[in-house]
Amino acid sequence: MIYSFVRKLGGFALVSVASLTLHDLSLRQTPEDNPIPVPPECGETFQCSSNWLGQALGFSIASISQQNIGGGYTTSSLRLNFKPTDETVTPRSVVVKYYSEADANNWRKRLIMWSLGGIEKLAKKEIFFYRHLRSRLAELGIKTPKAYYLGIQDFGGRSPLLYIMGWKTLFKSVMILEDLGEYKNFGLGKAVPEEAAEVAAKNLAKLHSSYWDNSLSIKLDSDIDWTPSAYNMFFGLKNSLFSYPTSKDTVIERMNNWQEIIPIFKDEELRSSLISFTDHYSNLSNHQYTHVNETGPLFSHSTLLHGDYHSGNMFFVNDPETKKVTDAIIIDWQCYGIGHPSTEFAYFLSNLVEPDPARDQRLMRTYYDELTQKVSADSYPYEVFVREVELRSMGLMAWTMTNFKQTPEKQKEMSKLMAKEGIDTEFMEKLATKNFKRFNYIFQKWENENLFQELENTSNEKPKQEEKTLIRLPNFNLGKLLFQ
Repeated sequence: MIYSFVRKLGGFALVSVASLTLHDLSLRQTPEDNPIPVPPECGETFQCSSNWLGQALGFSIASISQQNIGGGYTTSSLRLNFKPTDETVTPRSVVVKYYSEADANNWRKRLIMWSLGGIEKLAKKEIFFYRHLRSRLAELGIKTPKAYYLGIQDFGGRSPLLYIMGWKTLFKSVMILEDLGEYKNFGLGKAVPEEAAEVAAKNLAKLHSSYWDNSLSIKLDSDIDWTPSAYNMFFGLKNSLFSYPTSKDTVIERMNNWQEIIPIFKDEELRSSLISFTDHYSNLSNHQYTHVNETGPLFSHSTLLHGDYHSGNMFFVNDPETKKVTDAIIIDWQCYGIGHPSTEFAYFLSNLVEPDPARDQRLMRTYYDELTQKVSADSYPYEVFVREVELRSMGLMAWTMTNFKQTPEKQKEMSKLMAKEGIDTEFMEKLATKNFKRFNYIFQKWENENLFQELENTSNEKPKQEEKTLIRLPNFNLGKLLFQ
């Protein structure tokens, strides 16, 4: 039902409001007994009274102040500092994560949000996480923020087309979460120290081992979309494995157009690799949807993925005496889903550390050693994991290349529009450079191992069921790389 449409017509509609709440027991004695609706003051931005916040947290509050601390593309985040009437009550601050369609006025923003599943699905996924998954992950030593209040105001949905055109419901969701301001956050896309990256790799392995091949005993809610939509988009997994130019002239033109903005396009070795990849891509695409994965060992495992595992979504904990990073608290649980573990690890590498073959190998080993504390190494050999990460990293580069279809002049116009929506295009250009660097040394490795030649030699051969070598790439199903 499109509430705003009915309202404009002057009609009447039966509108149902769903309110879900969850409170941490340290703050509220009866967390489920008295659900509290989303604040009526909320509109384009989050607003609430001292009285409402007191009801949500379960104790009286004398005054509050709020500070905008950013947020993502689909949400806004605020820190609420408050003074309880009882001075013995803690904490004195919380973070509010606010979902609302009121500020989704740009069609590009609505299109991206729809491609991620829609704002309602994202909010409901995150609430489902805090209600059903958080405590289970805590038992495994995976730290996430405490949730003090979770609320949804849902006036019904509408079709994706109408949503992109601008028809909006009055959907709102408020989450009051633990304030992690005392911990270190490096920010989105920032390279982190290696000791922090190692902690992040271990935590990722703990997460993946928790649901390895459906090993986590939990009833999957039918209303929850368990597809990791962000990875489908970033890796080009939804419709094709590699969205890469089929013409060498096109690749050369894009590099020439962008080399002043992306200086790495001047690197002769990279240019040669990107041009040569055009030939190899055609062989890869021949096997994209053709065969079933039983012909090879790659991408045969699935698990629970965070869905957006980057440095901006981690708060690192330091030992008070040694000052070393000992753990991390993982935030933003609206994009999780079921998929291949190596997909998330490749995304993790692209966002947390600068490309370096030796460091990448160390982090892959750190992750794998932690993972195989619970997962059988025989069922998932290290060599298989490494090859999967390499494939995903090349796929991420190929998707990155699609961002350079336009000329820099047209891109500048687009960047102005994107900047208004809070998208940092300079950061995206830096991330693209990292993806190209990592692709280049993986490409050189494959060349040295003669993998591309093996692929070319067998491109017209039908893969044999009994052959399961990692050298002959057609022996595994590239179509299985898709989330289907």
